Amino acid sequence: MPINLTERVSKQDLARLIVRLARTKDASELCPAFSFEEDRLYSPCLMLGLVTYAFAVGIYSSERISILAREDEELRRLCPDLFPNAEVVKCFRERNRLAIQDFLARAIQAVWEVTGEYPGAGQADNLNRNIPVPAKARERWVACEANEWMRRADGEDRRVRKPA
Repeated sequence: MPINLTERVSKQDLARLIVRLARTKDASELCPAFSFEEDRLYSPCLMLGLVTYAFAVGIYSSERISILAREDEELRRLCPDLFPNAEVVKCFRERNRLAIQDFLARAIQAVWEVTGEYPGAGQADNLNRNIPVPAKARERWVACEANEWMRRADGEDRRVRKPA
């Protein structure tokens, strides 16, 4: 089961951290998200922040991410005009898969640096937090966690589309 970063930092601090990181991302490295229904182009950096924040709090399906954008108080405060529908979220995710996965790893790493412990640590692990984690092992774990979030999102969207 993928980790939920709000076990390490508050949703408010997590949203601020992710949106701040997303705003530093070079938008030219991302495919933009466009809604034909609304005839609107969404900021690729803010879409990256939205998807990352959603995954970090345990929300993976495009439909639920779309709802989160409308209902999460902290996100609305930080990104007041970001209300993509599920198709826009899904399309953005599909077109920016590698960039999202890299950014997810960056967000997990940022939480690790802020808290001083890796986000997936259980109580036993936290008792040993003075033991340094080798950089390569940390990078591998972070990359695997980001990959698991993407895999979970793909599965959730496939499950939603299956006819009843």
